[in-house]
Amino acid sequence: MKKSFLVFLSFLSLHAYAQTVETEQSTVSKPRKLKKKIEQVLKLQTFEDNLVGYSFDSDDQPFLDFTLSESLRVYPFDKLSDLIQQDLHLYFSFTTRLAQYIGTRPSSPVIEKRFNPQMYLEYSPKKGPTDLKIRFGYGHESNGQSVEDSATFYSLSHSYKINKSQDPIKQTLDYISRGWDYVGFSGVYDFATRKDKNVVIETELSMRYYLDYGFMEGNKEEYRSWESAWYGNRYTRNEVSGLTAIFTVFRPEKRFNKLRVSYESGITSPFAHNTVKLLLGFNLAKLPMGITYMNGFNGDIAQYGKRMSSLGFTFVISSFDKPFLKPKINRQKD
Repeated sequence: MKKSFLVFLSFLSLHAYAQTVETEQSTVSKPRKLKKKIEQVLKLQTFEDNLVGYSFDSDDQPFLDFTLSESLRVYPFDKLSDLIQQDLHLYFSFTTRLAQYIGTRPSSPVIEKRFNPQMYLEYSPKKGPTDLKIRFGYGHESNGQSVEDSATFYSLSHSYKINKSQDPIKQTLDYISRGWDYVGFSGVYDFATRKDKNVVIETELSMRYYLDYGFMEGNKEEYRSWESAWYGNRYTRNEVSGLTAIFTVFRPEKRFNKLRVSYESGITSPFAHNTVKLLLGFNLAKLPMGITYMNGFNGDIAQYGKRMSSLGFTFVISSFDKPFLKPKINRQKD
């Protein structure tokens, strides 16, 4: 139901755009403008890094790790922006993370670990820093699973025993349902845009508050009373997540071309429960590669309140249609 509603939202925005296109088709004198808008609406942009790699978590077996993250600008909303004469745009973004346990679990299952759609407004002030973007959003984050009660959990765990799994309880934890809706605010500033178009030096500060009840999730799904054997301190999501600072340096012409450092803490318990993530990107035989590392919480949404560490080796595919990531070409006049 949650996913169907989000798909409906995306199709609704596309439908609204289609009506705009139909209106403009009647004006034969604007074919180029129409073509440009069609290209725009079909154009996706990278939101978070798109990754395909192999991860080693301290509390799990190794797995193939896939992250897909894209955003789509809702162009019909731009008519309102033109009306109020502000650089204000509406976006729909979607991030998902999947893991496949090839050879490390029976039947090599594919498990959804993160499902994160959101709608957000992005505003760039006309006065002040021109490379500043301010975002306000409403989203949903879950792990896409369905186990909500102890009877279903232990029944599923028993099936792993039949398959002679090494740790049936531990593997069944991945199928416990977690989910929240949230409201968010962030500011993104690129320090290098004016000086050198080939360099990105970007800082992002963001806040998220996970709601007790949301119109996409309903009641939040956190640790339940029957999970006392593994929930530890039984943290809420807001105690370990919500305040984030990210610093990124990207130089596409260098061998070691990307460094991203992020810090996260709980919005209701600032600096009490900390998470650090690192991404080092480099070119290997012209392939965009990366090494990832994290230590802290939220490494696995199913066990978001458990401290763990992770090391990964990955392909980094993160430059779809970002103008500031495209190398500047200097052309000499004939």
